Amino acid sequence: MFNNRAFSKIAASLAAAILLGTVLSYSTLFAQDDETPPDNRDWSSMTSNFFVVYYDPSANLEDIETELKKRPLYFDQAARYGEVTTEVEICQRLDKLYTRVQDVLDMHPNAPRIKIRIFKGRYELNDEFAKIFGKPGDFKSFYVYKYNTIYTSESDIEDSVIIHETAHAVIDHYFSVIPPETVREILAAYVDAHLEG
Repeated sequence: MFNNRAFSKIAASLAAAILLGTVLSYSTLFAQDDETPPDNRDWSSMTSNFFVVYYDPSANLEDIETELKKRPLYFDQAARYGEVTTEVEICQRLDKLYTRVQDVLDMHPNAPRIKIRIFKGRYELNDEFAKIFGKPGDFKSFYVYKYNTIYTSESDIEDSVIIHETAHAVIDHYFSVIPPETVREILAAYVDAHLEG
């Protein structure tokens, strides 16, 4: 058992560590640009209520749609009849996921549209990570607050990936000072675990 004096020291040290982590990450995380880093790619795009999605013109949109509908959720609807494009289906699904993420977190920030960049494969995604952060990485996806952008690849995209990264975006836009990374990861994992209700 801790006595009051030891407990006070531990609490003070923890508070100082959180404050220091927040201050050190503040300048990097809180300075948001409206533009993503320049690149020489030709992107196709689609726009929903909450997202602008950039993808390679040769992307298989039907496969992307299928991956975004892997998890059966309470808001899924039966197939509609008539002319509904794959782009419309993708945009509607993304908007439903975004709304559900906000509801699970009980956070509804007034945020600009989130950009999603879908690279062809993991190699291109990792190359983009290295360009942004100046170090190698190997991820299915990542979110950069500074550019308000989720980065993923056609081979890695799925609803759980978008849910996790969207949770990061919602959390980062909700707080005036962005919480430490550990807290954000816990909250994003909570959303993924409780999405179905």
